[in-house]
Amino acid sequence: VFTNCVSEWMVRREEFGALSRFRIVQIALVAMVKAPAGLFVSPANGLVLGEILGRSLSVGTYVRTLRRSWKVLDRRAIGRARAAGRRFKTFPRLHLPDQLLNVVGGVIHVPLIGMAFGTRELGLVSVVLSALYLPVTVMSSAIKDAFRVRISEEYRLTGTCRQTYVEVLRWVAFLSVIGFAFAYLVVEEMFTFVFGREWSAAGRYAEIMIPMFYMNFISMSVGGVFVITGRLQMSLIWQAMGLALAVCALCMGIFVFRTIEAALWAFSIARALSYGLHMLLSYYVAGTSAQSFDGTRG
Repeated sequence: VFTNCVSEWMVRREEFGALSRFRIVQIALVAMVKAPAGLFVSPANGLVLGEILGRSLSVGTYVRTLRRSWKVLDRRAIGRARAAGRRFKTFPRLHLPDQLLNVVGGVIHVPLIGMAFGTRELGLVSVVLSALYLPVTVMSSAIKDAFRVRISEEYRLTGTCRQTYVEVLRWVAFLSVIGFAFAYLVVEEMFTFVFGREWSAAGRYAEIMIPMFYMNFISMSVGGVFVITGRLQMSLIWQAMGLALAVCALCMGIFVFRTIEAALWAFSIARALSYGLHMLLSYYVAGTSAQSFDGTRG
């Protein structure tokens, strides 16, 4: 919650460079802490603990940014912030469970794959996810920060941001399909070249999950529409549906097809479909009137 609040503050002040640097540090710290935690604690508990520790360590970067930004606040600004807090007092009730489901969805594969296929396969999958997560998240977050500033102003003035949403969505989808198609062709060889022949399985797993990361990149690059339009209820429902779909897909791969490749294909397709649903819902709310966080229309 703290990091999300400060991120919004930095976007508001258009400090995109500082925000991008923080996110790189945060993702790198999470990746560096998760790996040893998974080895020395336990695969499931260690990876979750590593996620928490990595995010906690990265808070120091945000504190430094806040100290530089605090001088712009005066009594009038603090008064406006308090008024906004009273107006959006129900926001945490929706945002906290939304983020909780998001975190659970990001690690739900850990206990299921670990129990079904063992720690070795779980370790390979975790390395693949960490390796692909870093560049995808950094680039999509940078696009999203600039995108949200534009659609927020447009929505405030016109009551809709659908045209801009579609324009940016098309642009991101067209450019990213080239990069991800290339990644699909070379990722297996890249893992083998960098880590050695014994890591070729990780390269195959990365190839399977490319469609999921492609849809994730597009969806997250044009994210934030739910918050801007005050539709966090819809975001919460989408998180729950995405988590349920991911669990069902993993269980199908584990208990029906009984191979790690089938489980990953099912998981990748399920997550890709959920990101597609996210884009459809965002398109819908981008053209509707705003709604306050207590459920009333603005």
